[in-house]
Amino acid sequence: LSGELPPLKDLISLRKFTVHNVSIQGTLPELPLGIEMISIQETKLGGVIRPGTFPSSLYSIDLGFNAFQGDLSAFEKLSLVYLDLSSNNFTSSEFPWGVLQQTTTQLKLSDNAIRLETDFLPLASSNRR
Repeated sequence: LSGELPPLKDLISLRKFTVHNVSIQGTLPELPLGIEMISIQETKLGGVIRPGTFPSSLYSIDLGFNAFQGDLSAFEKLSLVYLDLSSNNFTSSEFPWGVLQQTTTQLKLSDNAIRLETDFLPLASSNRR
């Protein structure tokens, strides 16, 4: 499989979308409102992910090993159980507390341009004696 992803917005019955290890390129297409899970790994997709990119129906996003970029705030208003953004070009200068929800079970952010300049575990540091 190569080329670009087709438009997905009008696929209103689509709930899960998975593409791994293919030579597709371009940007993330607009997603249908009812989609619940996307997993797009090891492609040549990229571009800036902005707030409002993802519908609120998503509970699982896996964009590992691509060329996506943007600030982690794009994921803050979603109720995600799983979020994998590893090996992309996302940025943040502080820990993305807004990304974490009570339901979040896995958060993967390795190999990005995230520079944590503050002590992002304040509870751990305040409990030291």
